Amino acid sequence: MPTLVHLADAKEAKKILKNGIKPGKNASGVFFMPVSQDFFGSYQWLRELKRSGAKTFVGIYFKLSSSEEVWYGHYNEKHSKGSLGEGIGDFLERDDRLGYEFLIERKIEASEIVKMRHLRQGIGWRYAPHSHLKESLCVCPICVSRGEINARKKINKAEPPEPRLAYPVLLAKLKTETDEDAVGDLFSQMKSKRRKSDPEELRFIIDRGEESDIAWLAASLSSFKHPNALKMLLELCTHEGDEVRELSAEGILELRPKEGKELLNEFSADPAIARAISD
Repeated sequence: MPTLVHLADAKEAKKILKNGIKPGKNASGVFFMPVSQDFFGSYQWLRELKRSGAKTFVGIYFKLSSSEEVWYGHYNEKHSKGSLGEGIGDFLERDDRLGYEFLIERKIEASEIVKMRHLRQGIGWRYAPHSHLKESLCVCPICVSRGEINARKKINKAEPPEPRLAYPVLLAKLKTETDEDAVGDLFSQMKSKRRKSDPEELRFIIDRGEESDIAWLAASLSSFKHPNALKMLLELCTHEGDEVRELSAEGILELRPKEGKELLNEFSADPAIARAISD
């Protein structure tokens, strides 16, 4: 069964995980893309969707049978109706995948959802599929390898980086910011770089008790090299929030790829952590 991703407003994430993905207003179904090696192609709609007003998007991942009937094609062309497998095949065979979309004319049930992930917010094109670049259409690690001549220029041209705030500034803003989307943006910037700082400086997020903020913290701790990052992630594996526990387990697996599953053994009976281990 192929893995698919629906981009959703982070504010709706909890509701979606509980109740499933419902068609939006004036939409006949649920839009999604297949998760493929073409990273840019799979997440290409994120920046364009942000123009609708939502500040932070997350990826809602679900699985469907390849025989499921869906609509697929370029957004401004007549779509084809057929099996999901046929649609994915057509998508992968195209040289130009920008502007491609999938639609299923039904709700995605909560039981079909496998996970939610926080995403970098600078992925994709805006206004029109080719308005953001002239040269390379894809800047995933396969198409633009690390160390390639002008690799950074190509990536910055295709995905213009958002201005980064210094860590002390991010820390200060997090102490006073209460808007959920703004907190998410700050943590997205924090996670974009490996850090040597002691993440205990962020304990005020846990003490504040806002579950959505703690989820962002859990998703960001793996970017810290300090030993306290692992300690805090293990601590958050006992948090009452399912999302917090799952993100904490994913962070441990990312921080300690070799020993992560062993460290999580004592929590393996927890369904949220079991999902992270099995992915």
